[in-house]
Amino acid sequence: MAPRTKKQFEEIRERRIESIKKVAFRLFANQGFKGTSIADIAKKAGISKGLIYNYFENKNDLVKSIIKDGFNDLLDSLQFDFTKSLTREDIIYLIDKNFKLIKEDTDFWRLYAAVITQPTVAELAKEDLYTILEPFIQSISAYYKTQGVSNPLAYGYLFAAILDGVGLDYMFDQDNYPLEDIKKLIIEKII
Repeated sequence: MAPRTKKQFEEIRERRIESIKKVAFRLFANQGFKGTSIADIAKKAGISKGLIYNYFENKNDLVKSIIKDGFNDLLDSLQFDFTKSLTREDIIYLIDKNFKLIKEDTDFWRLYAAVITQPTVAELAKEDLYTILEPFIQSISAYYKTQGVSNPLAYGYLFAAILDGVGLDYMFDQDNYPLEDIKKLIIEKII
């Protein structure tokens, strides 16, 4: 058998990191961040604790990586350039795409909400999330500025909070939640 190449070692490394993150994500969602130890994650992943520390400095570093990945994946999935000036149609596209993503993978977003809303996790991830979400908020705020609102930044945050709130409500009662009606109301009332 030929020795592994650098590329093969990198692929193995990436697979291990993703495996660790998946296991940790589920444990953090189900047992809580504080209730989950590195030993728990290692045992469930079938690896040694030491291997986890090869990839992550500590449990805080691991959860921050998971949270950043989730938000980056969401923004990547929106497939949108937040550096351009937004139009009303762009905002409607973002709403449609956001709700479509939630509907496509409700279980993931339910678990993600369970992890990120834990106070310890929220505090750890706050700075990174702001950095990731700032272009989105600034872009939405710039749109509201073109609409002549008196406090466009507040409207940008309100818009993001509405999308978050609707997403959470839908996740916990998707069978009864009137998502399409809510989407129409958002477009009618705040766009």
